[in-house]
Amino acid sequence: MNKIAVIENRKVVNIIVATIGWAQEYYEAVDITDMPNVGIDYTYTEEGEFIPPEEMPVAIPDVYQITRRQGLIALFREEGVKDSDVQAIIDSIEDPGNKYEAQLEFMNAAWEISNPWVIQFATALGLTKKRLQELFNIADTL
Repeated sequence: MNKIAVIENRKVVNIIVATIGWAQEYYEAVDITDMPNVGIDYTYTEEGEFIPPEEMPVAIPDVYQITRRQGLIALFREEGVKDSDVQAIIDSIEDPGNKYEAQLEFMNAAWEISNPWVIQFATALGLTKKRLQELFNIADTL
């Protein structure tokens, strides 16, 4: 008989004593006979490791909206980009209607990461989608 961790959604939900073969017929099960410290609420990683609940990093949800002030501060601190740099991008737009819309979006009090103009500004500044998300997350802390 073995000490078996029963896993559901990558969490240990029960500890049973059984043969590993029997346990795996009915559960996602891992033999923890040689791991006396593993217990309920441990996380079972894709790499086959157990992480205690207090050591599991808490995922911080991504931010999708920030204020203009937060965005400008994050751009300057993290990328050295000033509002005049973004304004230069807007000034380079030839179509008067697009230029007007871009100006409105840039001056808007709230910036949304899914806004096509925000994405275009980021692309023009050489930012990847991943980096843009990082900047939004940083800006949210300011």
